[in-house]
Amino acid sequence: MLPITAMPQAAYATIRIGKQATMTIPATYENGVFKPLDDVKLSEGTRVEVHIPAEGAPKRPKSVRDLPIFGMWADRDDIPDGVTYEDRIRRPRE
Repeated sequence: MLPITAMPQAAYATIRIGKQATMTIPATYENGVFKPLDDVKLSEGTRVEVHIPAEGAPKRPKSVRDLPIFGMWADRDDIPDGVTYEDRIRRPRE
């Protein structure tokens, strides 16, 4: 087993239980031991695999509002909101 160095203060680790079930829990690595930050419902002695994402792995946005494209037309006067814009472009031409 390779030593883990330069671990962040807290990271999310994906834990595989058995062949099918997986769960992701936040944990810290201290003194050679992974310590979950939340309660984990596992039987004592359950064998698990811990998969740690690369340090530079991108984080998934929690909301569409966190995406860089959100609000890209906010300064346009001809598009007051998405519904009005869609209605206008779907309207048959006269």
